[in-house]
Amino acid sequence: MVPWKQRLGYAKSALRLILPEAKAAGLPYVEITTDPDNLASRRVIEANGGVLVEHFIKPQQFGGKPGLRFRIALHDGATLVTVTKAYTAQYPDPICFDAGETVQVDRGDAEYPGWYWCRVASGKEGWVHRSFLAAGEGTTTGVRAYSARELTVARGERGTLLDSLAGWVRIRLDTGDEGWIPESHVSLSGGDFSSPPGAR
Repeated sequence: MVPWKQRLGYAKSALRLILPEAKAAGLPYVEITTDPDNLASRRVIEANGGVLVEHFIKPQQFGGKPGLRFRIALHDGATLVTVTKAYTAQYPDPICFDAGETVQVDRGDAEYPGWYWCRVASGKEGWVHRSFLAAGEGTTTGVRAYSARELTVARGERGTLLDSLAGWVRIRLDTGDEGWIPESHVSLSGGDFSSPPGAR
């Protein structure tokens, strides 16, 4: 915004006006990133209900510097989850990494497009969604913290939806356990989520 239009509330109003459009399009939330030292931008986001959900490192093509990710929920309440089909976690020692950590991408998943089999320096392997990677092939880096923990669940268990990505949902069971299971194994009801995104 040009200097002579700053501090007049235009940015705050512009963001406020676009949020109903995003909600009408069916989005459960919007995410906005900014620099840690951009206090004016942070005030605009927070004034519109933004909640800080992550400190991350930007991909090298965007400077490789620290960033902040805010999430604005577009629906009130939480999405409740009921397990409709039992599922057993497939990986006892799942892949995980931090933002900026080196990740080797091996192959894509034909059943769940957008997921890639990856390996990290510790030797751990597993599926990673493209949104967590700076690139979708070869040697790349994680753009935000990731955990591939899955849950073993029984039919009838209940919890709260935390995140949803390309056929998988991350949930928090009423017992407090968190992890990922196939979206086809649950039914959803209620509002939407506002917790930080996770990973399969």
